[in-house]
Amino acid sequence: MQAKAAMPGGGLSIHKLNASVICYVPSKITSNGIWVNENPLHYSFPLLALQGGVILGPSVLGRSEAFASAVFPERSRIILDPLSWFSLMLYLFLIGVKMDPSMITSSGKRAVIIGFSGMLFPAVIIAIAVILLYEYIPTRLMKESLIPSAATLSLTSFPVVICLLEDLKILNSEVGRLAVSAAMITDLCSIIAMGIGLALVVGKTWLISLEGIFWTVFMAAFMLFVAHPSALWVNRQIQNGQKVKQSYIFIIFVVILVSAYVSEVIGQHAIFGPFILGLAIPDGPPLGAIIVERLDPIVTQVFFPLYFAVTGMNLNLQAIKDWSILGIMVMMVLLGFMGKIIGTMVPCIYYRTPLRDAISLGLVMNAKGIMELIAYNMFKGRKIVDNETYAVLVAAIVVVAGATMPLLQVIYKPSVRYVTHKKRTIQHAKSDAELRILSCIYKDEDVPAILSLLDTSNPTMQCPIIVFLVHLVQLVGRAAPLLIANTADTTNNPTHSDRIANAFRHYEQQHQGHISVYPFTAVAPYATMHDDICSLALSKNASLIIVPFHKKQMIDGTMDASSRNIRSVNRNVLNAAPCSVGILIDRGLSRGHINGSTNQMLHRVAMIFLGGRDDREALAYAVRMAGSPRVSLTLVRILSSSSVIGVHNRRERMLDDEMVNILRVKSIGNDRVDFRVEVVSDGEETISLIQAMGDHDHDLFIVGRGKGRASAVTVGLTEWSECPELGLIGDFLASSDFANTVSVLVVQQQLNVDRSLESIQQST
Repeated sequence: MQAKAAMPGGGLSIHKLNASVICYVPSKITSNGIWVNENPLHYSFPLLALQGGVILGPSVLGRSEAFASAVFPERSRIILDPLSWFSLMLYLFLIGVKMDPSMITSSGKRAVIIGFSGMLFPAVIIAIAVILLYEYIPTRLMKESLIPSAATLSLTSFPVVICLLEDLKILNSEVGRLAVSAAMITDLCSIIAMGIGLALVVGKTWLISLEGIFWTVFMAAFMLFVAHPSALWVNRQIQNGQKVKQSYIFIIFVVILVSAYVSEVIGQHAIFGPFILGLAIPDGPPLGAIIVERLDPIVTQVFFPLYFAVTGMNLNLQAIKDWSILGIMVMMVLLGFMGKIIGTMVPCIYYRTPLRDAISLGLVMNAKGIMELIAYNMFKGRKIVDNETYAVLVAAIVVVAGATMPLLQVIYKPSVRYVTHKKRTIQHAKSDAELRILSCIYKDEDVPAILSLLDTSNPTMQCPIIVFLVHLVQLVGRAAPLLIANTADTTNNPTHSDRIANAFRHYEQQHQGHISVYPFTAVAPYATMHDDICSLALSKNASLIIVPFHKKQMIDGTMDASSRNIRSVNRNVLNAAPCSVGILIDRGLSRGHINGSTNQMLHRVAMIFLGGRDDREALAYAVRMAGSPRVSLTLVRILSSSSVIGVHNRRERMLDDEMVNILRVKSIGNDRVDFRVEVVSDGEETISLIQAMGDHDHDLFIVGRGKGRASAVTVGLTEWSECPELGLIGDFLASSDFANTVSVLVVQQQLNVDRSLESIQQST
């Protein structure tokens, strides 16, 4: 079922999927007990195994009979070959588990058209070339095998695309999402076409071929109507709190072997049944994640590379002797490569995709690997191709796959996506404009602090706050990332994301007309999670992104730094965000104080102002807070005792004075705002001053990050910096040396703005 988020500022289409999913390849224990490997299977790793096999095989070292007989005697192949096919069978089963077939119907018309166009274009171009050059093709080249062997170049391998996008850190980008959906469509079509084609090839008569197709369809139907409901039943049992029985895993493993055997009996390859079985098992937690956790490490990191290594050892480059055959096959490879790029670009251009993105998508869809190798090994085993054609085709995979990543790194620049042509900051927003905040949540304990910060931000009917809530979930047990627009939960079994969203909806109802909440769930690997955050902030015209600090305060007041992955996400957001960013260090912000005269919650905020663009942005946020009757603000401006001011610093001082004057004007008659100026000579005096402030009763400190800031008031602080992403002052406020009951908000003003436009605005 597809649904679009109808909300302000948006043209972003989000597909509603009823799933609560949490990495592509599972070496640590997560909060839900899943064992996950943070280093995914890289795009180049199988290719290295293939190249290693080529070196060990008859092409290089294996040419020596003494080496071949000593290292890989004939009797060892009796074990290696079946083991390599067994590992391939398990690998494709895992790929099926990680795939979500519902994405085909929910991915949109554009992905479907791109998938089919990218598959048909190269096949048609190669077929036309073979027909036109048929009389010139050498007789030694098996003409009947040329079209099917070269047409495999039109395939797109879904697992290879996932690995490539993971390595390039663009899995969550628009190009990445389109590539994942299109590759899934192409991969499923190629598996089905391969199954039907194999049934036709194996059958000696049309009747036998039709019988093979019938049993193939029957097997797929059995998986859909028997295996899938059974897997859903097991999934519900686990979700209801039952422990995972070893019998469940044992039965699934037995069914894998039986499905492989049945596939061979009905004339299919042994990989067909396990792959269809994997599709029948629901992806993601709990069942899909458990299966991936049990099988993925040993299959993807040990057994699966063995298949590539054995393929390399079976490859004999010495078989390539006829240069005319080599020339024909190279031409076919180039036609397939260019045909896929053109076939992908044509619908992209029709849908007005930027040219650079269209070319990048064409290169991603050209990623070669496992599906092509399977096809070529099957062709060789059934004598459809000879050793010479097989050697050329496998060598072509290595060349094309090796060239894809460098070309993409040159052409596709993901950081350019978030460079905007206007400032999206609190400082430069209109005084009567709504404030758009993108708030990130990892765990339940992040919710109270974010709600308290929103309450402190002075939402009113005249200047409401629009909150885009994003629950960030690590990708586990599935391959493709998701960005889900959450709808109101009407079931009796709400998911983790639903419970978080419901807390914000309840807050929205309490502040009707002042705050609007639009919840999302982003399921992605930590390495690319910032892409979902930044792309959503860009599409929703957010002025501020709020992310929780990676350290959490313990009962004894110390800060726990166990969430290092969250720290990497925060750093990526700071570097790529299309708007301002705030990092919230929570030390009980939701507690607040009770105002004795009004008996209402009162938040006591302190702002430390050293100067600079980040401090001005933080002060603009503090000015907005000061308008709330439930906030008292103390602004401390720290100046250097040095009288030497450079030209650049003099200009910055003027901008700082202007921002401070805005606060003074807006706080006339407001006895809840206290302003004072302090003069210090070095960083040590600055720290002493801040420590003295910590002894007072404050709930929240606001400070600018001050990236690259160097002044007399911060001299000597860089030597003690533990978290550079917080800046010098923010790092001290977040340390255990400061008061352990005061929360901190570190603000960075928007970085990714067109600098030419910025310089024009500043000069005027």
